[in-house]
Amino acid sequence: MFKYFLIVIGSTQVFLALIEVFSPYRAFLMWKKWVAGRFFPVHGLVLILTGLPLTFYKGYLSSVIFYIGLFVVLMGPFILIYPEKIRNVFNDSESVFNQRDIKMMIYFDAFFRFAAGVIFLLSCWKTFF
Repeated sequence: MFKYFLIVIGSTQVFLALIEVFSPYRAFLMWKKWVAGRFFPVHGLVLILTGLPLTFYKGYLSSVIFYIGLFVVLMGPFILIYPEKIRNVFNDSESVFNQRDIKMMIYFDAFFRFAAGVIFLLSCWKTFF
């Protein structure tokens, strides 16, 4: 069962990273729209529920996956407690940064998202197949 979880999470992260690489400013606008929505705090709950199983994983690269899961779990309460602060960051970033800077931030996010996805998929492949 855990291998399907890793495949879904890893594939989703790689897919989102590719979208961010090919259309970075549109990805920023998508994230800005999501953060402005009233259901954004649910994102924190989803992060907690998604990251928690990663902290219990035992397999190839389990220590790296543990730290990724721990980071994800700890980001969840931050989003639940401070959604307005995150909204303000997104709203202020367009006035502070130019489009090139925003694209560089999205590329930075895409790099780490892609790396995490590859780690999940590689761990699944080495452990279960």
